[in-house]
Amino acid sequence: MNSPTSSSAKPEFDPIYLHCRREAWVILAVWAAAFAWTVPYCYFNGYLGSSNVSADNLPTVFGIPSWIFWGVGFPWLAADIVTIYLCTRFIVEDDLGAAHEGEDLAEEIAEMHAKDQKPPQQPG
Repeated sequence: MNSPTSSSAKPEFDPIYLHCRREAWVILAVWAAAFAWTVPYCYFNGYLGSSNVSADNLPTVFGIPSWIFWGVGFPWLAADIVTIYLCTRFIVEDDLGAAHEGEDLAEEIAEMHAKDQKPPQQPG
């Protein structure tokens, strides 16, 4: 029997949900790539590499220790560029429908006033 509630049937998702899920996976991948670069690079070039470097011969880039520039600054700048691209070209603005916030608020206020204006019930 193939019924609509069968466990083998694939659920049909809202397109907005699918867009959000796709965008979240891309953002997670960008974060993971930056993490995969930063942690090992800083470990090998900063922590382990500092044993043979003194303050007198510390290699720098723009006055910043090179392992910090390439291990933190470079992936930060790359992530900023990718994020700007994603925000302007990849992430789509979905139509969420008409906003009804004002109508909901008006209904709530009317209900509160209706409760306040009910005459007290007299004991039977």
